[in-house]
Amino acid sequence: MNQALKDQRIQELISLYNNGDTKECLLRAKKVAKIYPEEPFIFNLMGVVNASIGFYEESIKSYKRALKINSNYFEVYNNLGVVLNDSNKPDEAVVYLKKALTVNPNYPEAYNNLGNSFKELDDLDQAIESYEKAITLNSSYIDPYTNLAIVFTAKNENEKAEYYFKKALEISPQDADTLRYFCDFLVNTQRFSEAKVLLKKCLLLTPKSSDVFNLLGQVYQNENF
Repeated sequence: MNQALKDQRIQELISLYNNGDTKECLLRAKKVAKIYPEEPFIFNLMGVVNASIGFYEESIKSYKRALKINSNYFEVYNNLGVVLNDSNKPDEAVVYLKKALTVNPNYPEAYNNLGNSFKELDDLDQAIESYEKAITLNSSYIDPYTNLAIVFTAKNENEKAEYYFKKALEISPQDADTLRYFCDFLVNTQRFSEAKVLLKKCLLLTPKSSDVFNLLGQVYQNENF
């Protein structure tokens, strides 16, 4: 086998995906997979690309093919868990995310995604435990902080929610999703002046966000009362 040629073909697929050319990436990946049917990375990449365009069933098939080739490919267990969660199958997602953590117990992304699945299953205590574990493994990973804030908001524990929103924004002050969630929190807790300042910042980051405009409308409406 010409390893250099194989690596070149894989790198071309990665470049196509990174450049947003998903259709061409999938077409070429299928051809490359026929040449290297025992290369799990290609099937993992096909799973990622299919998931990115909403072809969840195809994505699941690709991930499972990768795992048949390499049953210790923990990134694929994680990716499969994510797509199952996105397919409204959080109970199945938990199974694969736990497998990812069996292979690699120090995998913060898998703990964060496991938390997301527990949140979908309305097991908020397990979700909190998973997010906290992700932070323990990587204290600069923003997602579990934001997710903890969302969970504590759902539990009406506003002080904890605000703490984690602010921790997330310390890590990444320009994170549009976290800012929007925090603004929603501020509007719901009737802190309209603070919300307006942050919503204007959100609009600079996501000028076409209907969610941000909706929240800003709520702020202006309440200011007029």
